[in-house]
Amino acid sequence: MADILSRWYGCLPYLYILYKGVFMWKLEIIFSDEEVVTFKGPEYDIPLTVAIRYYDLFVKEAGGIAVYRQKDDDNPILLSEKLLQMVN
Repeated sequence: MADILSRWYGCLPYLYILYKGVFMWKLEIIFSDEEVVTFKGPEYDIPLTVAIRYYDLFVKEAGGIAVYRQKDDDNPILLSEKLLQMVN
C-alpha cells in the first residue's frame, strides 16, 4: 500500500483542507488489512475528476473499498455508485 500512497500527487489540496477541518464531502478508503484512509473536500459534491482519480488509484490498483458520503448525510454509498450518478 505504501507505493500507492506515495502517488498522492493530486491529493495535496485536500490534505490541507483536512488539516483545516472544513469539509462538505468525505471519502473513506478501506483496505484489506483494515487500514482506513479518509479524504475530505470543500465542495458541496466531490468533483468528477477527483472521484475518477481516487477510484482508479485506490479501488482499481490497490483493491480498496471506497465509501462516499456528504456531510451530515447518514447514507454512505460506494464511490462506484456515486460515479454512475455523476455521469448519468
